[in-house]
Amino acid sequence: MASQVTAGSSGPVCFLTVGLRLPSARGQPVVSNFNQPRPPQRQRWVDSLLGVSLVALVVAAALPLLLPLVRLPGGSSARDRELAAAQATAFQTVLQRDPDNLSALRSLIGVYLQQQQLQAAIAPLQRLARLQPQQPAYRVLLAQTQAQLGDREAAAQTYRQILETAPTNLEALRGFTQLLLTQKQPTAAVDLLQKARQTDKITPADQVSIDLMLAQVYANQGQIDDAIALYDRSAQNNGRDFRPLLAKALLLKQQGDLQKATPIFQEAIAIAPAQYRDQIRQLSPASMPATPPTQPATKTPPTAPPPPPN
Repeated sequence: MASQVTAGSSGPVCFLTVGLRLPSARGQPVVSNFNQPRPPQRQRWVDSLLGVSLVALVVAAALPLLLPLVRLPGGSSARDRELAAAQATAFQTVLQRDPDNLSALRSLIGVYLQQQQLQAAIAPLQRLARLQPQQPAYRVLLAQTQAQLGDREAAAQTYRQILETAPTNLEALRGFTQLLLTQKQPTAAVDLLQKARQTDKITPADQVSIDLMLAQVYANQGQIDDAIALYDRSAQNNGRDFRPLLAKALLLKQQGDLQKATPIFQEAIAIAPAQYRDQIRQLSPASMPATPPTQPATKTPPTAPPPPPN
């Protein structure tokens, strides 16, 4: 599940993984919107950093491709389940005749994910990933499904396959880093991200995104000074990108250093795109409700004089 930094959070900075909202063992819902368009790469990182409640990157990237033909029921009533089962049967029938039918594969996977049938989704996801190697989002979706099912070795292998050909794929880096942290392997997570930072022809936007991930790993491990130093370097090297400033300000705020955090929030607001400024203000200490001033005691209104004695 995706972790988010919110205005009221405390403690170490959460790792801002933006991954597929797969159901947990407690039966949490899969996703809320299968038709959300994929936002630009920079905007997606901005949204995750701001803690905006958005459908995860992989869902936004893959599921519009998974559902070109079918509109799935959004509820969980018996009728909805019957309709989903009928749809799955129809797509399976198509695939028996034409195993490589991309539309049927995408739609079948969509049905399985909507109905939280993760194990059933594995085989068609594997096939779709093989048939569409130019779409790494399918492999990321596969890896996250494998991880959610507890098959961490398979998930790690899938992430490695993605990164062999696309070493700066942000979705794969986020997912793999989160998987390593879950397995109590922070050193491996740091090595993974440091290697990605040194990739040839990395774009400035990707460089900042990877710096943010690495700094968050440092912060989660209690290496606050290392995290702040990396935020400072990233901000210095990317003077028009507000994300390192915002991340540093959030970390300082969570550490309780509001005096240092407040001016950095203001710096981030000054260079952030207009559509994000209000959200940053809401996260800044200045937006926290101040202690209400003590109300002056109200004067007791004069009472009417007692009636004269008879």
